[in-house]
Amino acid sequence: MPISFDPQTGFVKPRYDGGCFCDIPGFIRSVLVSDAPGTLKPDGFQRLPERYQNVILLFIDAFGWRFFEQTADRYPFLQRFIHQGSVTKLTSQFPSTTAAHVTALYTGRPVGQHGIFEWQYYEPLVDAIIQPLPFSFAGTKQPETLRETGVPGNVLLPRNDFVQGLQAAGITCYVSQPGALSGSTYSTMISEGATLLPYKTQPEMLVNLGLAMDEASGPALFSIYLPQIDSICHDYGPGSLHLEAEMEACFAGLESWFQREQLRGRPDTLLLVTADHGQVAVDPDTVIYLNLLPEYTTLKPLLRTNRQGQVLAPAGSPRDMFLYIREGEIEAARSLLSSLLTDRAVVARTSELMDAGYFGPPPFAPQFLARMAELVILPFEGESVWWFEQDR
Repeated sequence: MPISFDPQTGFVKPRYDGGCFCDIPGFIRSVLVSDAPGTLKPDGFQRLPERYQNVILLFIDAFGWRFFEQTADRYPFLQRFIHQGSVTKLTSQFPSTTAAHVTALYTGRPVGQHGIFEWQYYEPLVDAIIQPLPFSFAGTKQPETLRETGVPGNVLLPRNDFVQGLQAAGITCYVSQPGALSGSTYSTMISEGATLLPYKTQPEMLVNLGLAMDEASGPALFSIYLPQIDSICHDYGPGSLHLEAEMEACFAGLESWFQREQLRGRPDTLLLVTADHGQVAVDPDTVIYLNLLPEYTTLKPLLRTNRQGQVLAPAGSPRDMFLYIREGEIEAARSLLSSLLTDRAVVARTSELMDAGYFGPPPFAPQFLARMAELVILPFEGESVWWFEQDR
């Protein structure tokens, strides 16, 4: 099925019917356990075995299709998939944020069913805007501040049902991520029951991966998270020399590792490489800050507040800004914002996007519905809309 592209907006609708990132867990289970066929059917995969003893998943944050097209002919590691394996174009979920995708991977559920829909959102249980991955209140750089509320992680975060389900089927799971992330409330929740392989550098991670594969006595999943390309994109931009250098180091290192493992022999092992999203360049000098516009005096009374009467800051990011709107004021807010952002962004009701399938199929998790805002602003290419707070 072709990917649906709206030429008027440039937006792509997620393909939750077997062509989306969130279909990867089901595919992994199908090749390790085969108790249920996955909906994802990779291009050309029919010439490869249907079952494997081991699966290695390399989750390269932000290495989306754009970067693959630009770099595939440069790196032998990527050429291996083109000529000896399978390459399939998938859509991200909506929103295309790491928080939604990491959670989908370990729960085995799409964003509307696991509830972690953005980097930050309103959490009614603590009456505040929170950031679930660092498990903190938004606006603070200190991680784990949500512990102060006394609300445990297993109430605010979903279970890692995908990992638990594999282990119940006799599959040993290994999770490798930077040591700075290991031990956090979020990481503890998503990796519960798995063997952790924290690392500081990519070479260290690859050595640890090889040792873990040597020690594994039965079928296993090795899930590896590589954040460095995403980090460099955020710091220097997706067209920077710094990114080129980072990709060179990443894929040259992976090629050397692959050659070593080939010599040692790793039969019956499937290697998967995927990403959660790509990156686009934006100009910080052209960001529209809604709360700095003169029209904000008209918008402010339409916004929801917390129990202390403070206006709720938006969820999401400058590329998908979710606004919490008072009951009965949604159309007024939408009309105002649409007039302010003509030719710069689309302003949509989130309820309409739910009905259209952008957040995945129902049933939606109660937590997702409770956290979701009423409107979302989706800027066009090169545009961004956000909220200004000094030093935040």
